[in-house]
Amino acid sequence: MLSYTIPDGFPLGYKVHVHGDLDGNALIVATVEGIDGVSVSNDIVYWVITGGTVGAPVRATTSNIGATPGWGAGPGNNADITPLTSDIANGLLASCYDSGYDNLYFVNGTSFAGSIMLGPESDGAGWGYNNNAIGTVTFNKAVYAALLCTSHFPQWGMTQRLYMYDVSNPSSFTGTVDATTPLVYTPAITSYYSTGDGAGACGDVVLYSTLDGYMMYMVYIEHNNDAIECYKFDCIKQ
Repeated sequence: MLSYTIPDGFPLGYKVHVHGDLDGNALIVATVEGIDGVSVSNDIVYWVITGGTVGAPVRATTSNIGATPGWGAGPGNNADITPLTSDIANGLLASCYDSGYDNLYFVNGTSFAGSIMLGPESDGAGWGYNNNAIGTVTFNKAVYAALLCTSHFPQWGMTQRLYMYDVSNPSSFTGTVDATTPLVYTPAITSYYSTGDGAGACGDVVLYSTLDGYMMYMVYIEHNNDAIECYKFDCIKQ
């Protein structure tokens, strides 16, 4: 469908997101990774798909995401940046490992400047988590986002944390990732799956809806805790 080689040789593709219909209108966003021990990155590459046709790649430089100037390499230290809709102008969500105090950011779709939407966990446990796994989907005329917080220390009993938000109005966000009005679901994860030393706080979370628009699924994989789980939601108001 597409191919792309970054001219300066940076890795690409640990984090890739598609929002929309690849046979119709969609947006593909991929983060440009740093090179471990050599450099960091602030860039993304995105493609706009119109009527099933892929447009030219656009490389953009973000700012104000994390305390350090850029993110590192690999699935653990790389940022995750995902579009809110299939229109880049509506902005993106971002998060990256940030010395253990991980915020959720809104990224302007024109300037690509980040601003903090939510602060780290209210219980002060942010130091033990890596919040760089985000997924979004449009379902039942609303935009939802899932944030997976992977554990650095499963051997200390730190379970993964998972949050789902209604992000139809990003400007309404205040509070922390675990305590904010737009938080619509968080499962009660009471067990963890690994007691060994943490090898890498990484994973991924995906939100997707069925073609008939009736069901939405949230699926995640968490590396350190050896967890794969799925949650499903219907479109009927309870």
